[in-house]
Amino acid sequence: MSTVSRKELLNIQEKSIGQNFSFIPNEDGEYLPIGEGGTGIVYVAKQYFGSNPDIFSKRAVKFFVFRDDLIATWGYVPKENFIIEIKNISRFNHQNILKVIDGNYYTVNIDSEHTISIPYTITEFIEGPNLEELFNGMNSSLIQQIFKDEESIFELFSQILLGIEYLHNNNFFHCDIAPKNIFIKSDDGGGFLAVIGDLGAGKTMISGAFDTTSVIGTWDYMTADAQQYKNKEVSYDIFKSLQPTWDIYSTKTTLKEIITKIKECRLFSFDFWNLDRLFERLDEKEYKTINEILQDVHRLKPSSNQILRLDELSEASKNIGQVLLPINSVFLSHRMKKLSRHEMLLRLIDVPQLSEGAITFPGANHTRYEHSLGTYELMRKAMLALLRNKEYTKLLSERYVIIGLLSSLLSNITSFPYYYAIQELHVQEPELFEEVSHRNLFRLLMNKKSDITDKSLLDCINELFGEYKIEIRELEYVIFGKEKSADSNPGLDVLFNILNSPVGVRIIDYIMRDSLHIGLTYKVDTNDLFKSMWIHKGEFCLRQSGVPLAEQIITNRYWLFKRIYWSDPNRANVALLKHIFFLCHTKSFIDELLLSFMKATKKDIQRIILQKVNQDHVSTVNDSINFLNQKGQTRYKRILVLDKNSDKSHSYEICQKFAALNYSKQHEIRDVLEESLLSKYKISNITTNHGAVLLIDIPYEKFVSTLGEGLSILRHDNSKMSLAKASGIVSGMKTTFEDQLLLIRVFIRPDIYKSLIEKYDENDISEYVYRKLYELL
Repeated sequence: MSTVSRKELLNIQEKSIGQNFSFIPNEDGEYLPIGEGGTGIVYVAKQYFGSNPDIFSKRAVKFFVFRDDLIATWGYVPKENFIIEIKNISRFNHQNILKVIDGNYYTVNIDSEHTISIPYTITEFIEGPNLEELFNGMNSSLIQQIFKDEESIFELFSQILLGIEYLHNNNFFHCDIAPKNIFIKSDDGGGFLAVIGDLGAGKTMISGAFDTTSVIGTWDYMTADAQQYKNKEVSYDIFKSLQPTWDIYSTKTTLKEIITKIKECRLFSFDFWNLDRLFERLDEKEYKTINEILQDVHRLKPSSNQILRLDELSEASKNIGQVLLPINSVFLSHRMKKLSRHEMLLRLIDVPQLSEGAITFPGANHTRYEHSLGTYELMRKAMLALLRNKEYTKLLSERYVIIGLLSSLLSNITSFPYYYAIQELHVQEPELFEEVSHRNLFRLLMNKKSDITDKSLLDCINELFGEYKIEIRELEYVIFGKEKSADSNPGLDVLFNILNSPVGVRIIDYIMRDSLHIGLTYKVDTNDLFKSMWIHKGEFCLRQSGVPLAEQIITNRYWLFKRIYWSDPNRANVALLKHIFFLCHTKSFIDELLLSFMKATKKDIQRIILQKVNQDHVSTVNDSINFLNQKGQTRYKRILVLDKNSDKSHSYEICQKFAALNYSKQHEIRDVLEESLLSKYKISNITTNHGAVLLIDIPYEKFVSTLGEGLSILRHDNSKMSLAKASGIVSGMKTTFEDQLLLIRVFIRPDIYKSLIEKYDENDISEYVYRKLYELL
């Protein structure tokens, strides 16, 4: 077998890894790597979304193949344990760790007799430099932007340490921490994030992970013990003995080097007292964990005073700690952390944020618990920004700040598997599942005793925040809005809008979080947004300067609804679940659901359905649930779609009439249309009590009510107008949303569809369904 270099081996061309990716050539048209290390080589590519070539994101593609001079020792492809390591790396989910989006194998021919598969990963592409490039290039303007004061330097150090601590908490050791592997990218607030990349030399250290492995790293950042094994094969026990000392040493060396480089730049006028103290500590102290270094960084950074005497609003308080989370780390006081660990909140770890979305987007593995913590952190940041405005200080006392923070933490608590389908049924027809409304579930959850502590959430709130005498009705007001019979409360109205308005923190968090986990990068400049929030004559509003940010948020919500939330696969799932729950709408089912939902998994909900469904519908529901549970199933096939602007002559009329019906009436039409279709096309291979052959879906309009409505804009002359009137983009987006996304879609079960098109033309079937639907309406 002849030996070739890894560049020759890979022979990268434009479409080497598929049609959705295009590698980017240099000015001479050559496809050259943008980075190389001992374990891999990195190229830059475009990832396309849809058929429009102008819609793409840049990605970094790393091929895991050893450096040319190491190939003779270890071969072209990493050993099996290293392939396992790639799978470990892909699970990491932290804002200071390079995000792995996808991965696969790249097949190449070494010669006429030998073919190998080289694993590769696709990660986010960071436009900014790594720390080594930053100082070697001596871009004084960028250096001054990144390290504008001592506080920003300490913040960057904290991010680096949080990323490494996250790896260690997952039993992974980096083995190559150095300035060249720490990248700097812009964040959503005009600041910068440190992102740790090049995890290829690292290892997961759990018993049985590997028998032997190679030691690879950067010489100057290795301990003396690690240096003696460099480029050698060692046993698991020897490798284990090198960590975590090796990572701690390289981290200390990296931080000390950055401090030295910053001071050598002579670009800064501020005092280096805090950095000098940190350098001395790093130089003298023997650390046993990364967290010990992190604690020193927190202690020595320039501190800020507490706001309103609340630990919750002071990141420098000794009573506040960080929780690692993608997008933004979360700062929790001791009492908020204790509350966040209550059983009724921890149950949200098992509730996916995107419900069935992971079927279509495998990376969408985030949960309602993450969303709850993320919403809390944004609310905390909003409070910090808003309390600089004297108008807010009139309304937001310590007590109201705590109510706002608690409400944001509890804002997702009523979620459980499949609840989105029940919620849609209830919103569309209030008589359906009225006992399972948000408010009823909230009260049940707040009063449910923990099996571990025998304390309810309300008990914990009274114990931890007793001085504020917080009531459930106040939390409900902020989370769900004012009940019709309740008196208005200006302070709670403001908190409700900060949480739930078209630019509210709950919406911002799920836009950014969902985008991240489906492989996109979307940020909201929350600092500027919070600065533009205002109180005018007791009413929450947005200043004129905030209109472009509101437009950005609403435009991205439209995109997510169009491509993700209301995509065909998701809407077909919702329609099928609504069909199942409608057939199960009995008192015994609801009673059992209310007893079980707090700890119920999807399987638990399905079991309750089958136990409590009316006997007339057992076969029908069982068939539908079996379809839901099929792995790798073909989804329902869409055979008709209508919107208000469809070319079909009566589409607007059909959409209007169908949307105006409650779900019960819509279900009757579905039943008649299904029977008519089966009869018309003589489909005989269906049992009497079959699952849904036909599904008719239209999203309920109330779900788009926050698309710009109810938010006032304060103009420069202190007059107010609605956001829709202040922005042609928002008013146009709302119209576009209602005209193009509130679609009537008719789906047919895939096995039935297959048997139909073998005999009949698909257009004829679609036309028949359209005419019949018009006739029924």
